[in-house]
Amino acid sequence: MIDLGIGIDPIDVDILREMFRGRKVTVAGIDPRLNVSRIAKRLHTSRARVAYRLRRWSETGFVRRYDVWPNPALFGLRGWGVNVRSTRRLQKPELFRRIGLVDGVVGAQEFVGDWSAVQLVAPDEGTARRRFRLLQGIEGVAEVTDPQPWTPLEPKRPLSPLDLRILRALRKAPRASLSEIARSVGVSSRTMTSR
Repeated sequence: MIDLGIGIDPIDVDILREMFRGRKVTVAGIDPRLNVSRIAKRLHTSRARVAYRLRRWSETGFVRRYDVWPNPALFGLRGWGVNVRSTRRLQKPELFRRIGLVDGVVGAQEFVGDWSAVQLVAPDEGTARRRFRLLQGIEGVAEVTDPQPWTPLEPKRPLSPLDLRILRALRKAPRASLSEIARSVGVSSRTMTSR
């Protein structure tokens, strides 16, 4: 159970769901357009209450960092996922560190017990299968299930040079405000918001 130092309330679950498109918690499914005010409005609660809960998430380590993940399809990549059974469930943190060294691994979700889910991206199925074979050889891995493909959202257009500059700025400072990112990239806040 997660200890936020204040207990887990239904508002925490609601906030978490609200942060994801379709209210389903998925890998890389966080809606980047949401902010505290929008979440509060959708949940019919105060902005201060949502901001307080999010602050507690950071203070207690429930949220360790924010990051920006571009759509892998923009770079010609596809996605796969597998379930990984660990040999020692109490040593999952060390196992996750080793799994993170495999090229293309973009995420993992821990489940209670021996199993975890791992997601990776690769340019083709052959490369993905080779990477999953690497997972099977990692110390602490007892079993890896067959890979299941997942399809990234199809991009409506390729990245422009401006998009790449914005993306680099967001990756350097994922918690910066849109106006701060706009200044660092050298565009107006309106241009940044529309991008």
